[in-house]
Amino acid sequence: MPRRTPARSRRSSRLRLLTTTTTAIATAVAMAGSLSAATAAAAVVPAASVAPALTPTRIIGASTPVTPGHRMYFSSDVTAPSDATGHLTVSWYDSNGIFLSWSGGEAQAMMPSSWQTLSATLDVPSNAVTGQSVVNVLNARVGGPIHTTRQRVSDLTVPTTTVSLDPATDPNLERTPTLEPPIRPLVNNVTQPAIIAYGSARYVVPFAHEGALVIAGRDNYNAPEMKQVSAAGGTVLMYLDAVIDNSYGRYHQMLINSSECGAAVPRWPGNVQANNWGYLNDFRPGSTLQNKLECVLEKIVAENPHIGGFFADDLGSRSWFPNFSWSSFGAQNQLDYRDGAIEISKTFRKVSDRHGLILMVNGTWSGGALSSSGGGYPDASKNGNALADGTMAEHHPLDSYWGNAYPCASQWATQSAVTKGKAFNFAVTNTDAERAAFARTGCYAFAATQQSYDDPASVWGPFSRTGLPTLVRRLPER
Repeated sequence: MPRRTPARSRRSSRLRLLTTTTTAIATAVAMAGSLSAATAAAAVVPAASVAPALTPTRIIGASTPVTPGHRMYFSSDVTAPSDATGHLTVSWYDSNGIFLSWSGGEAQAMMPSSWQTLSATLDVPSNAVTGQSVVNVLNARVGGPIHTTRQRVSDLTVPTTTVSLDPATDPNLERTPTLEPPIRPLVNNVTQPAIIAYGSARYVVPFAHEGALVIAGRDNYNAPEMKQVSAAGGTVLMYLDAVIDNSYGRYHQMLINSSECGAAVPRWPGNVQANNWGYLNDFRPGSTLQNKLECVLEKIVAENPHIGGFFADDLGSRSWFPNFSWSSFGAQNQLDYRDGAIEISKTFRKVSDRHGLILMVNGTWSGGALSSSGGGYPDASKNGNALADGTMAEHHPLDSYWGNAYPCASQWATQSAVTKGKAFNFAVTNTDAERAAFARTGCYAFAATQQSYDDPASVWGPFSRTGLPTLVRRLPER
């Protein structure tokens, strides 16, 4: 976790709303009753709207075709008065348009001046052909405004395929993929909420919609809530630290200990302690770790098709670890460290490009001399790593370096086949004021106020499409 660690993003209004108003609700419809009655009795407000707070207020979404037996995810972002309760429900209809039943997610207490995601993961009834989502806001203060975004729907029941992990038996793994992803414009000039979730996966549920960024931890990456984020159009990044020998978690054990991917990884010569969490791995070019890394990354991809990329912690061209001095590390060790970090970056990039994923690094690639800065890549005199799609500013003061020179450097992502020179950086701050200041720099696509990664982060604003990957892009089978 470096002393210096950041995509062009300017905070602007991200909420695309249809501004409408409602007339008074003719009849207060009980939650326990049928929502077909709610559709008739309540004034219909189009999803993506502004409405005065009444009791109850129901905002009706468009009808969506559904497949019986499939599991569907419905969501909408909502703000409402603090004394209100929000609840997203879905009314199910048959082929003749006749109401069948309704079901819904968990009701939530609304927080003042805060965007919250109301969502429901539901099984489609056997004879339903359409579903209509409804945002229900109950017990709201009269006259208090309610805002919603357009309601989103995803089908979670999607077929998956298997991928061989052995290049000797699957030559596709060594070739440029022939399956092209859908063309989606990349947008990094709007800063929006994100979260680092190393603790409970339930904290990512408010981020389950298009445009969100979630960094999963060592052991919660496969939780249903992470898959829910992906299904809703968010990008989930898999955490991996190849630099120190902390083997907690399935894929760190696979990388560091003896496993199907290779022999156990030794420590850096001299048993160099990095911090309280571990010692430096021997990641010099040609080392055991370098030879195992691609296998581990392919395992991650095969077992977690819901991810959108990798978060490589501590990966930089020089060390900022507290337990040893970079200046006293020695010229050869410094060179080996930098060259090893570049090789790790190349492997991450190779696997990421193969599957249409992104790579975010949390380590510095500062332009300048190896002995002091470590150097950027490929041009050591410039800031940035061309192999990475973005970087992180982790609890740093906003200065000229973190505010522009480093995160907005032109060298970022220029060797990425996914973002093609457009960087997506993430600022994590201790206070909301700091977060807002980082967002104003125009260099960060994501920002969060988060002091501990075991705790929740607030959804401090609405979300918008980034064009970043939300699923692993599988290679075509032969």
